[in-house]
Amino acid sequence: MKKFLLLFIVAINIMVHAQESEFKITDDGLSKYVVTQIPGISKEVAYKKTIDWINKKFNTPEKSVKGTIENEYIRIEAISYSAMRYGGIGGAMTKPVKFQIEVSFKDDKYKFEIAELQEENYMYPQFSNSPFMNLDLSIKSEGVRKSNGQFRGRYRYADDLVVYFNFLNSKLKDYITNTNQTDDNW
Repeated sequence: MKKFLLLFIVAINIMVHAQESEFKITDDGLSKYVVTQIPGISKEVAYKKTIDWINKKFNTPEKSVKGTIENEYIRIEAISYSAMRYGGIGGAMTKPVKFQIEVSFKDDKYKFEIAELQEENYMYPQFSNSPFMNLDLSIKSEGVRKSNGQFRGRYRYADDLVVYFNFLNSKLKDYITNTNQTDDNW
């Protein structure tokens, strides 16, 4: 009986402390962060490679980096015109999504966190002074989801964000671990 109880407590502890490795949408909205394993890579190397990745992949890296603490943390801000489609009359169209990502480093892993997520403000500039507004995909968010959890019309492609952020995180991981990089042998 004691062994069973101990096993049960250990199993519960593992489930409670399990860290997500991919973004997903639940009733609480889009996952806030994922933890990505990078075995054998120190936080110093991961930090340096992330800076290199930003410099190579972002159009204006000097404007994209909003904050850093060397070897510990990087905050990036960007706008994507392909992260999410919106349902409209006659089909889907894309609109800009603005986001901030915080990447925090520890040896052998990093945390990829969506610190801020905003969609284009359809009321700007006539009735609002901001071109973007917060995007909340939780079931509590008015106008985004129905009571049964399904997304309303214009948000029916919200799963695009899951694909986009998982892809972005996988590209960062590939860069840090040197997988799928081409060798410019010219």
